[in-house]
Amino acid sequence: MSNTTLVWDLPTRLFHWLLVLAVSYSWISIEILENMQHHFYAGYTVLTLLLFRVIWGMIGSYYSRLSRLVFPVSEITRYAKQLFSRSSDVAINNSALNDSSKKSAYLGHNPLGSLSVIAILLILITQVGLGLFSTDDYAFGPLAGLVSADMRSTLTELHHDNVTLIYAILALHILAIAFYQFFKKESLTRAMVTGKKLGEPSNINKIRSTWLALVVLAISIGAVYWLTTAFIDQLPQADYY
Repeated sequence: MSNTTLVWDLPTRLFHWLLVLAVSYSWISIEILENMQHHFYAGYTVLTLLLFRVIWGMIGSYYSRLSRLVFPVSEITRYAKQLFSRSSDVAINNSALNDSSKKSAYLGHNPLGSLSVIAILLILITQVGLGLFSTDDYAFGPLAGLVSADMRSTLTELHHDNVTLIYAILALHILAIAFYQFFKKESLTRAMVTGKKLGEPSNINKIRSTWLALVVLAISIGAVYWLTTAFIDQLPQADYY
């Protein structure tokens, strides 16, 4: 019977699925419901989750650390070549067996998966950052008063244009999940639900306290609340969310 080991801690898993819900609702709120107030609230939720993930990525469990997303270019290219070769499974497994540190790293995100995670985080951080300064001439983001009208217009356009990048990276992410599910027989979705993946248990993955995660969440909520309320007196008008 194959051994499984806990890779993704509960805070990381909850972050993942809450981010899926928040990003989805941010799209639904504006494209279907046409409710700008809900769109802003969804954006604030995304920002809170992203801030939580960045902090948790510095102090959280081993495989949740942002440092685990960094691979040498040579390893990324090697993994990509092996992934699509007929002997990829054997090659990657043998490589991992010959290097225990790589085996542990691949229990978390693999080199290509790490690039995807980095891209998603950066694109979403950019999107919510732009949204804070955006306006539709009726409602204003909480930081819109800190920039000129021309700059607000530019940032609003970028906020709209960046949606295309979000569609692209999320589509690529879903295709990658399907590829691993049907061609590599590895369920990345199940792993993000249960937190467990095939592999030998190791002391390297120290699971941090859920109470610590709650403290980080409280800090994130407080920081976003301050950011979204501290400069409202500088808005062109009082219609903000």
